[in-house]
Amino acid sequence: MDTYWYWEDNPFIDGEVYDKLQSAVGAGTIKVKVRIKKAVFEDGSIVNF
Repeated sequence: MDTYWYWEDNPFIDGEVYDKLQSAVGAGTIKVKVRIKKAVFEDGSIVNF
């Protein structure tokens, strides 16, 4: 099953989802293993890895 997550980080707003995930990984309270399969850009272009 293909699953994806999308978080747009706004550097001017604290406490958003991306900030919470980044701080948990940095603190060592969670571990993640990520395999990037595809990147989709705002202009609609797609890069497969």
